[in-house]
Amino acid sequence: MSALASVLRRDRLLVGCALAIGAGVAWYHLFSEAQRMMVSGICEGMAMNMSAPDLASWSLLSLVPLFVMWAVMMVAMMLPSAAPMILTFAAVTRNRRQRERPYVPVAVFVAGYLVVWCLFSAIAASAQWALHRGAVLSPSMASTSGLFGAFALMAAGVF
Repeated sequence: MSALASVLRRDRLLVGCALAIGAGVAWYHLFSEAQRMMVSGICEGMAMNMSAPDLASWSLLSLVPLFVMWAVMMVAMMLPSAAPMILTFAAVTRNRRQRERPYVPVAVFVAGYLVVWCLFSAIAASAQWALHRGAVLSPSMASTSGLFGAFALMAAGVF
């Protein structure tokens, strides 16, 4: 058995480990950020943009750490659920490569997921920023508007 064949047979293990490490790093970041917030009451990235926990209106610059928080959260939650499809794609890619047929690298496939998650993160961060700026959300991220609360509850029910 050639060394290449041995490595190709382990691609499932390599891809699985890479996915687990990626999700683990994202979860670690979220937990450590949550710990910092419990101490200071403010996200580390947001701290550079204001002096007190969520008391001032968020600046446009605060969208950057807000987006990062959403993107990391999406990776932490969605990567494990996408892992079976990514591993299946890796197996298909390995078979196509072995048969010398055209194939798309697994990294490109995973990048497609990341792009979609980042687009959602940009929309969610912008919505959160706008709701906070418009005082529809309190500093603890609770609704300050009965109408908004009712709409959110109905939307969750419909979903």
